[in-house]
Amino acid sequence: MGQVLFTAEVVAGICLLAVLSFLLLTYLRRRTLSRDGEVIVCSLRGMGVDRWRPGLLRRTDVCLEWYPMFGLTTRPSYRWGRLSVRLGNLAPSDRPNDAETDMANAGLFSGQPVLVPVEVRGADGQLRTGELALAPAPYTAVRAWVEAAPPGARPV
Repeated sequence: MGQVLFTAEVVAGICLLAVLSFLLLTYLRRRTLSRDGEVIVCSLRGMGVDRWRPGLLRRTDVCLEWYPMFGLTTRPSYRWGRLSVRLGNLAPSDRPNDAETDMANAGLFSGQPVLVPVEVRGADGQLRTGELALAPAPYTAVRAWVEAAPPGARPV
């Protein structure tokens, strides 16, 4: 009986240690990401994809970087240069799904998220489109950041 109890305590201790380690690593990753720029909680999906991917959007002086919500890497999954980002209008999704359901599926927000079409021209010159779901206040900050590019850098 004593051996079984000891084994159960060890297993419980390992599980608790794993959970605490995960929380500590998540906290340290978030601190590392926010060191060089503002970090915003958002969701991302590419055109033609129905699944939203929760993540963190970091806004630096020269680019937007998107990271998966959970993970250990501090390398962005997507990086968009400031001059290559084009934010669309505040229109409901062009998908046939109901816009309310679509936005609710983006999740992670305490209020109604803003669904933003994003066009990004990649380093290879290809135009890539997708959507970001942001809370209204971070959306305003990202939009202002995109529109405040240095004079002459943006095409008229």
